[in-house]
Amino acid sequence: MSSQKPVAAANTSVKQPTATSKPTNPSTGSSTGASNVGSKYATVEAGQGLYRVAVNHGITLAQLMQLNGLSTNSAIHPGQRLRIK
Repeated sequence: MSSQKPVAAANTSVKQPTATSKPTNPSTGSSTGASNVGSKYATVEAGQGLYRVAVNHGITLAQLMQLNGLSTNSAIHPGQRLRIK
């Protein structure tokens, strides 16, 4: 008579990654904006001007204004999101 014990099977199930939703385009609320793929945004803090936002994110003032369609006379407000890439 054999005295073998049953061997438990190894857990071979693999967890599948869960689906994630696509980020929405902050300017339109749409997730299909092909022109903004890979875009990054900065939120304006109290006391910041266009120059400070640009310097803090490693871009020039001219680049920041061009990315956001702004001019030197444009006003920005705390909480406003500006495109930086």
